[in-house]
Amino acid sequence: MKKIIFLQKVRKNFPNIKFNHAQLISSGYDNDVIVLDKTIVFSFPKPKYDCLEKIQKQIKIVPLLNKAISISIPNFKYIPEDKSFVGYRYIKGVPLSNKIIKGLSDKQREACAKQIAKFINELHHFSVPIAAKNGVDVLYGQYDLKTKQSVIHRDLIDEHIIFNQQKNKIVGIIDFGDVAIADPALEFSRIWRYGEKFLDLILKYYKTTDIDIKERSKMLWLSSKQVS
Repeated sequence: MKKIIFLQKVRKNFPNIKFNHAQLISSGYDNDVIVLDKTIVFSFPKPKYDCLEKIQKQIKIVPLLNKAISISIPNFKYIPEDKSFVGYRYIKGVPLSNKIIKGLSDKQREACAKQIAKFINELHHFSVPIAAKNGVDVLYGQYDLKTKQSVIHRDLIDEHIIFNQQKNKIVGIIDFGDVAIADPALEFSRIWRYGEKFLDLILKYYKTTDIDIKERSKMLWLSSKQVS
């Protein structure tokens, strides 16, 4: 039923889009997704209290991030007048799972870490005032008074890092619904899921003078596990 409703919305708002196959993906926490012929993705907020707000926040900030980030991220080509969902070009690949990481050669693994670090460097150097002006929230935590705040993705988990298995490289980063201004260590707390060795490879290429960022990220990671 959801699939029919979503397709009706797509056809109503974008009648010129032609497609043969539509796939519904409902596994995401914030959004249901329709993929059309593996060329266009439409993301619809789930009926939770802040999911629509996250979509509308992305509509404001992601186009600006596109100008600053070199790797592919969603480029919202399809936005209805009511801004209730978004559509963008499908980024072909699979989630960067731990299994994939472990199956790479040392050289390939380091190349992937370098790509992730480049993305994080570009994002973390994005203007905080511009992000705040465009609706990105400031998060307050136990380290905020001691650390310089950055614009962070805040949800760099496997399903948001898109990997091309033929080229053995990362081809995109998706889902900026949790983007925030916060301690940059919070970014790396999610990457502990891949293990310390891969995190160290990413930090090797991360540009910072913050000597405590790894330790803070570990503490944030461990505290998040206790909460969950």
